[in-house]
Amino acid sequence: MDIQYFFRVAEDSAAPEVPLPFIIGCIAMMFYIVRRLDRPKVFAGLAIAMQVMILTWYQLTGNLLADGLPLYHCRIAIWVLSIGILLDKRTKLMTWSSLIGLPFSLIVLLIRDMNEYQFPHITNIYYFAGHILIFLMSYHYLTEQPVKISSQALIFYTLVIHCGVELVNLFLGSNYSYLRRLPILSYEDINRYAFLIVTVCVLAMLFLMRWAVHLYWHFVKIPEPQPTTHD
Repeated sequence: MDIQYFFRVAEDSAAPEVPLPFIIGCIAMMFYIVRRLDRPKVFAGLAIAMQVMILTWYQLTGNLLADGLPLYHCRIAIWVLSIGILLDKRTKLMTWSSLIGLPFSLIVLLIRDMNEYQFPHITNIYYFAGHILIFLMSYHYLTEQPVKISSQALIFYTLVIHCGVELVNLFLGSNYSYLRRLPILSYEDINRYAFLIVTVCVLAMLFLMRWAVHLYWHFVKIPEPQPTTHD
């Protein structure tokens, strides 16, 4: 494989068309791996390596500040989980990240909204590998004694993170976490409320996932997740 082609900067005419059966196969493989391979630190190490690689590529293209910073929900989750797992930590922020990372990784894979680079390219490899690793780490954390997190903490972490990201957006003119322009239904009148819409959707997902994890621990695993935290 031509390394220069793999890391090329000039975009192609369109993003790759990935068939849905391939995505379903990837998701099935993810569930098989989490049931058979309990190697969270391997997942975390690979995730860090992928992050360093994609950040280096964004820097070389000159787009690091505009679109390469780890300020999207999945990028935040992958850093929090990777570092936490490697350091043997269990924190509320890791619980928050896992509750976001598990569903969002599946949604992103199904949507297949990739950069306009045909295979093989660092961005589309990262798109799949990165989100698969987020899923694997989130699943592992949530099924191995996650720290309990209150409704107030879910709201607090979400608002603090969103406000911080929005400050960066205002300073750089960027659209991290889609807090200024929505990825769908992106009309001017709707985008005025992008921050509110994204925040409400994220909180709804967090509360739904927390309820699902509670049911998992209540009916599948015992005892309940312990409240002990390293925060």
